[in-house]
Amino acid sequence: MREKILLLSGYGQGERLLPGLTGALEQAGSLRRLEAGADTGQAREAYARMTGGSGRGVAVGVGAGCVQALLLAQAFPLDALACLLPGADGRRGAPWPWWVALNNLFAITAPILVLEEPKGRLGRRIYRDAQARDKRFAQYEGGDQAILTILEHLRPICAANSLAR
Repeated sequence: MREKILLLSGYGQGERLLPGLTGALEQAGSLRRLEAGADTGQAREAYARMTGGSGRGVAVGVGAGCVQALLLAQAFPLDALACLLPGADGRRGAPWPWWVALNNLFAITAPILVLEEPKGRLGRRIYRDAQARDKRFAQYEGGDQAILTILEHLRPICAANSLAR
């Protein structure tokens, strides 16, 4: 599977809490990273460059990077979306991007996976309000479990895309 994957990093570098996430995503596809603090325009440009402007790909958001992943899924026809929320609620940074992202969840139709720690509060809302027919919510306690769940979410999508090409 050689999917085009955009990893949107959170402010706390949440993927560092999950050793092996970046390597696993690199094995699953062509990986690009966008650091936390990037605005919506930068995320859209990075996604358009990665997919060649007309292609489709996958967005994986970690922590505050979920904001950009959700906004991308609202603007582009993604093949898949994964939001990983390490921490209580994942909300760091300016409040208005979260407000926009959370109030437009109806626009998300891509297959979505929402992972959060057991003490989390935001993931259930994202799961509940996203309009995707294919959506999944799971809690995780360990990084290895989270990484495997993300790869399982991407595997059928990547396989279908490789057959279509």
